[in-house]
Amino acid sequence: MGVGADETTNAIAPEGTVPDGGDDSEAMAQEERADEKEERAPQAAKPKPSAPLPSIEWIASAPEFTTYNAAGTKPKFVACQRSLHLSTTSQSSKQSFRARSPPDLIFTHGAGGDLSAKAMVNFSYGFGSTGSSIIMFRGSMNLAARAASFETVLGFDMRSWPEEGGADYRGEHVVAFGGRSMGARAAVVASQAVTAGPHGKLLVLASYPLVGPKGDLRDAILLALPAETCVLFISGDHDNMCPLTELAKVRAKMKAKTWLVTVVGADHGMEVRGGTALKRGTEEIGRECGRIAARWLQERDESIREMRAKWDGERGKVIGTWGNEKGEAERDKGQGAGIKRFFSKVDEDAKESKAASTADGQGSKNKKAKK
Repeated sequence: MGVGADETTNAIAPEGTVPDGGDDSEAMAQEERADEKEERAPQAAKPKPSAPLPSIEWIASAPEFTTYNAAGTKPKFVACQRSLHLSTTSQSSKQSFRARSPPDLIFTHGAGGDLSAKAMVNFSYGFGSTGSSIIMFRGSMNLAARAASFETVLGFDMRSWPEEGGADYRGEHVVAFGGRSMGARAAVVASQAVTAGPHGKLLVLASYPLVGPKGDLRDAILLALPAETCVLFISGDHDNMCPLTELAKVRAKMKAKTWLVTVVGADHGMEVRGGTALKRGTEEIGRECGRIAARWLQERDESIREMRAKWDGERGKVIGTWGNEKGEAERDKGQGAGIKRFFSKVDEDAKESKAASTADGQGSKNKKAKK
């Protein structure tokens, strides 16, 4: 049927448009209602800036120690002690002792003792008093099992290490291994077997038993250490299990870099012989060795590899020589007076003798002048 001239076409306008010539008031009303609805809608809250993480300030002080068990597979657990260090946070001025992770040193005892041995107690106290963190563990008398315990202790502790950006994050950190006597041998074995990153490439070996009961030389594992390993030996000059002449020969053949602290008058158990106030001397020399080890882990001078330390009972202090004044002004005062002495070029004995001699000479001159 055709469309007449007087008829309109009822075409359907596309959705969202108004037919040509139509009234657009309804469309405008819809837009106004939509605008009102948008204005009434709740505005999304702006995210609040995250609060800064609390920072931790460590305070130089005597350490405390806590015990715990490190869970593993073989063995199922390892009995440990770790140092706690005095600290405050930016959110509170209250002081408290807390663990400092990662540790600086994982250390174990000898075959004839445990964590309560005097040499262990003295060394760990001195080490911790510098603010450096130490974990000690008790292990079996089997060398391979003791060596494996290093990675058990390390792996367990790694679970709680602070993440990057955390308040107590310490940056890239290498954990040193060490021990006394048989524990020192176990540390060397563990250093070459560890799979958890670069850890164990710094070794602190106290009273290393270089000569076995049958006179055999236990140098093979030392000679196998790679060149990137750094080793600190701490040995008494009366230690019949580590003759210093034999140790010097082994050190000369080692690929690893080595340093030596000779403790004058000390035996294999780091007991001081000769002189006066020997009980106190044994305690002080052991603590000083711990401080020296902590300082060595922080900074090593490759041009100066040997030092001597000894107990002076008459003056009631440890004296020694090392020969390094580098960084003296920057050293923290909480690191112990012995560290400052040992990294000085002048033996305190010589310094005091010179001062006494100068004073005596001046007195003689005065007497002659009076005559």
